[in-house]
Amino acid sequence: MSAIRHDTRTAGMYDISLVRFLADTDDPKAAAKQIAGYSYDIVGLSVYLYNREWMDTFASELRLFQKDVPVFAGGPEAVNGQSLLDSLGADFIIVGEGEETVVQTLERLPEHIGSSHILFGEAPDTKRLFSPLLEHDVECTDYQGILWEMTRGCPYRCAFCFEGRGNKSVRPFPLSRLQKELDLLVQHEVKEIFVLDPTFNMDKERTTAILDMLIEQSMPDTHFTFEIR
Repeated sequence: MSAIRHDTRTAGMYDISLVRFLADTDDPKAAAKQIAGYSYDIVGLSVYLYNREWMDTFASELRLFQKDVPVFAGGPEAVNGQSLLDSLGADFIIVGEGEETVVQTLERLPEHIGSSHILFGEAPDTKRLFSPLLEHDVECTDYQGILWEMTRGCPYRCAFCFEGRGNKSVRPFPLSRLQKELDLLVQHEVKEIFVLDPTFNMDKERTTAILDMLIEQSMPDTHFTFEIR
């Protein structure tokens, strides 16, 4: 969402809304009726293992209300490729990191409508990515906890983990960005922070720098969850 909203190629082209539903409590058919009522020009879905069936029902029901609305999807379940494309009846899905690919696609949207195809996302330079937190595309106050992304990529191939299926190169976000994001999290008194970094302790110097930053600035009652290997 941040890429579409702030990239110069698509900024101003789309009025973007983020609508959240819970797969375990919200009815997908009612959700589809609600979304159809907004008359969006295009609908994007984030598909995970836990909401795959919910999204299938949602997409099918949405077509009953808005037959011709373009639908695209991404997320971890996009690795299933053709299976997800077929079950959603989507115009296209994006496999992998989507920031660059979704901007390129929406910039030339008419070329992708009705073609039912799979696009493969590039691995962008993390220094060039917009921060959903700093750009206020995600508001800290809207959630009980925050997923804080520090790094992308993982060199390991653990059978139980999704991270190893993506790009193998480890690409950390700049410490300067993390510092600003931490300032924002502290300002809003976020109490639960899940650190998204499957290689957190791989670079000892960086790990120490981040831990020092957290000790010095975070509140004592803030709970952090890390992945340590």
